[in-house]
Amino acid sequence: RGQDNRLVLETPDRRYEARGFSIERQTDWAELRKRYYGIEPRHWDRIFSGLDSDHSIFSLQTAARSNDGKNLSCRIAWTARSKPAGVCSDQDGKAFPVNFE
Repeated sequence: RGQDNRLVLETPDRRYEARGFSIERQTDWAELRKRYYGIEPRHWDRIFSGLDSDHSIFSLQTAARSNDGKNLSCRIAWTARSKPAGVCSDQDGKAFPVNFE
């Protein structure tokens, strides 16, 4: 699970790479049931059957390493309709935002 996943982050002075991390998929079923079940039964059926994945949240947490041994710890999340974004922290604890195009 996740063996082929690869993340490459480039800063002006370094290139970091992470491999083999898993991507988690989470769905808030209780909230979706309150919002759609009985109110929009067709939409609920599509969500529950897996045909509508727009309501899932995908996330990953990994450590990326540069060739010179520097590490970044990254947490990234996104939905089906958004681009991944998150935060990475270097070894000194300095955090910076990460956005994907």
